[in-house]
Amino acid sequence: MLPRKGKIYSRVFPKEKIKKINPVYPDYLPWHLEFYGKINYTKSALYLADAVTTVSKKYAEEIQTPEYGYGLDGVLRDIKHKLYGILNGVDYSVWDPRNDPHIRKKYYIDDMEGKKECKEELLYITDFKEREIPIIGIVSRLAEQKGFDLIEQAIPKILQQEKVYFIILGTGDKQYEDSLRRLANTYPQNVRTFIEFNEPLAHKIEAGADMFLMASKYEPCGLNQMYSLRYGTIPIVRATGGLD
Repeated sequence: MLPRKGKIYSRVFPKEKIKKINPVYPDYLPWHLEFYGKINYTKSALYLADAVTTVSKKYAEEIQTPEYGYGLDGVLRDIKHKLYGILNGVDYSVWDPRNDPHIRKKYYIDDMEGKKECKEELLYITDFKEREIPIIGIVSRLAEQKGFDLIEQAIPKILQQEKVYFIILGTGDKQYEDSLRRLANTYPQNVRTFIEFNEPLAHKIEAGADMFLMASKYEPCGLNQMYSLRYGTIPIVRATGGLD
């Protein structure tokens, strides 16, 4: 996995390390290991593997670009004939409104009445009063990758135009935890934030919300958009990686 920025999972070392790998020919650096004068094991693995996979078709395309390839985009374009994007799976024994123990009322596509009761429960938990106002849920790690700077800018603009409830659950970077608390204090009639890890509440948000927001700047796959489809909760996503 090659993130656009931040920590890179590609193993790069000084070329002198080749002496430990190949003491018989200490000056020989195989072409598949050489990376701008250094050693890159990820490059070698990509070239020598019979097949290379990542967790969505779109991300397999994105990592062939300079923006997402983190210096290996040329290598990935070179091996695209054996590069596959296979979407992550979802454990439907855990995420399924037909048998979810965390939600008030079970439901499924052939009988959606239970979703109304799940929304009622979510309104009760958050102390929101109006049943007809749509709820947008967010359950996420609070990080730049997840697009929270975009969300912070968007929520005030949305609330100027529409009557919407936002319910946000997650923990992460302190700057986003603090800014989301400020949003909730600024818009107490429309925004609730739960800065915590709370799996039962995550299930209640998926079941009770009308829409689910994922604004990730990059997302190799993502899972909550697939949970949302299962729960009849419309995903609103930024078109990147598995979200696209």
